[in-house]
Amino acid sequence: MTFTQISTGRDHSVGIASDGNTYSWGSNDNGQLGIGTSGPAKLTPVRVNAPAGVTFTRVSAGFRSSMALGSDGKLYAWGYNGSGALGDGTTTDRFAPVPVQTPAGVSITEFSMRSNASMAVGSDGKTYSWGANLNGQLGDGTFNNRPTPGLVTTPAGVTFTRLSAGDGHMLAIGSDQKLYAWGSNVNGELGDGTATLRTLPVAVHTPAGVTFSQVSAGYAQSHAIGSDGNTYGWGSNLFGQLGDGTTTNRSTPVTVQLPTGVTFTSVVSSDYDSAAIGSDGHTYTWGQNSNGQLGTGTTTPRTVPGQVQEPAGVTFTQIDGNGSRYLAVGSDGNGYGWGSNSGALGNGGLTNSPLPVMVLMDVQITGVTFDGLDGTGLVDNGDGTWSATTPPHAAGPVDVVVSWTLNGVAQTPVTYGDGFTYEPLAVAPTITDPSDQTVADGATATFEVSTTGTPNPTVVWQVSRDNGATWESITADPDATVSSDGLKVTVKGSPTNDGYLYRATATNSAGSATSAGAKLTVTKTPPIQVAPKITNPKDQVVKNGTSAKFTVQATGTPTPTVKWQVSRDGGQTWEAVSADPTAKLSNGGLTLTVTGSKANNGYLYRATASNSVGSATSDVAKLTVTQKDENGGETPKPTTPRETKVDSSLAITGAGSEQGLLFLSLSALILGGGLVVTNRVLKRRQKH
Repeated sequence: MTFTQISTGRDHSVGIASDGNTYSWGSNDNGQLGIGTSGPAKLTPVRVNAPAGVTFTRVSAGFRSSMALGSDGKLYAWGYNGSGALGDGTTTDRFAPVPVQTPAGVSITEFSMRSNASMAVGSDGKTYSWGANLNGQLGDGTFNNRPTPGLVTTPAGVTFTRLSAGDGHMLAIGSDQKLYAWGSNVNGELGDGTATLRTLPVAVHTPAGVTFSQVSAGYAQSHAIGSDGNTYGWGSNLFGQLGDGTTTNRSTPVTVQLPTGVTFTSVVSSDYDSAAIGSDGHTYTWGQNSNGQLGTGTTTPRTVPGQVQEPAGVTFTQIDGNGSRYLAVGSDGNGYGWGSNSGALGNGGLTNSPLPVMVLMDVQITGVTFDGLDGTGLVDNGDGTWSATTPPHAAGPVDVVVSWTLNGVAQTPVTYGDGFTYEPLAVAPTITDPSDQTVADGATATFEVSTTGTPNPTVVWQVSRDNGATWESITADPDATVSSDGLKVTVKGSPTNDGYLYRATATNSAGSATSAGAKLTVTKTPPIQVAPKITNPKDQVVKNGTSAKFTVQATGTPTPTVKWQVSRDGGQTWEAVSADPTAKLSNGGLTLTVTGSKANNGYLYRATASNSVGSATSDVAKLTVTQKDENGGETPKPTTPRETKVDSSLAITGAGSEQGLLFLSLSALILGGGLVVTNRVLKRRQKH
């Protein structure tokens, strides 16, 4: 069971549990536990005797009495009643809950109890009070005790919406958003700037522009959470319980020194100490610590809030304080308490605790069945859990029924539908072997296995970088990725992981199986092949006996080889350039150098570039070799057949005179030694 709300009084505590019942623990001198009797303390929770058909929705523990709001809208009380604090019209202690005598037709919507006086807001919008009135805390303008609810004298036109009862003073938030206080004011706990006792509500001197959303009245101090995000305190500050870093009493609200970055969402004024739940989810305490009530593991007091040492993984969602102790509901639903202990911590002992301890329900499991079959070996684990051995059963879900007692009294068995699932009989795993993989550098290889086994085994991959001598986690190969189901591993091939081995191990509750290693072979990626291309050499004209160079450029992958050819018959036939004894190759075969001569005049040259992809042949380039004529000029060597027939000849003579000379300029083509005139120009040069 877990708790939904919890409260602590002077020497006892009370809480509402998840089963709908209300439980109490601690001292029971005046019947404050509500179990029908008074007597020795109960060190663990016992069930309160609620009226038939009624469950309690909210509880509060006071001096030696308790109060609860019933599901029927009535308010119930039990325990000490010396001042009429139970509101039943008597001063007789009650060992079980009795109704508070509220006005006819009025149900209760809000109530508060801390000491011997109580307050409540009725469905009629009015506020009622009853019990002790030594300090005027009933707010009716008198000091008379009252054993039944009577009206609080509220300010004109104001109703109260939230209440908090302290030991000798009261606080209430009004419908006008003001905070009101009345009763004892010895230490300034009314916050009106005085130390004057008030028998009627007076307005607290709140900071300008601030309203209060939650308030708490303690022994002689008060706290409230402001609309500005600050928490305020006023009244007694003997042990720093106001949290302002001093021990000076305050008659008007002062700000509590909040932890950095934290605001408080709820606050509790207790005796000489205070507590709050922060916006960070943690619980903070400050003030007196003689009983370890600050929950720090020490008894050292402090004047500013500090964090409670909460149980690992637990934060507190609701908290209450009284009698130098705190009780809280944890985020795990369990009740926790720390500080003074008269059994009110509910942990089975009487020793004070400076750290939170769990409230222990006196629950005993007496039996458990699985689909009607008895479990065996029932054991209390000592941590609030029990263990049992299941009987044989077919696989699948079954209902579980738990029989139990609370404080020795048998309770209604609890049934958990499909509360346990039988797993199929475990079968050891098997695993297939992955296959060797060969991939190119940069390509992806996939190693794959399949498994059997019950339950389904988990698969873990390993890699060996030393041919199987040692194995390590697959994470040692940064290029490997395992699939979500664990059955595949993909590896990006690289020179680094060439030769690595990969294997997988399948494991379940019945055992494990490991595959053989599979080898990764990574091949180098061949370069991209490109067919050759070649440029064309240029025609060359050189003098007889001088060098001519023919040059080409060739491209392709792989790099092509270049071979030259020569044609000595005008391109009709071709042969290796070695047929020309003057030919020489340089520049990796890209340049052909030949010596011009009578023999190779008119030869044609070309080059062919070849690789594994193909070949390309250049255009031809012609070699022309020139030589000197009879007059010392340059004349091309004839390359056409000799002519023996002379079509015509002409002898030209010219006469001169002293005044000038006649010159003949001839342009002739010598063919076979004959002279043919093709053009003539006569010029006369004047003699000067």
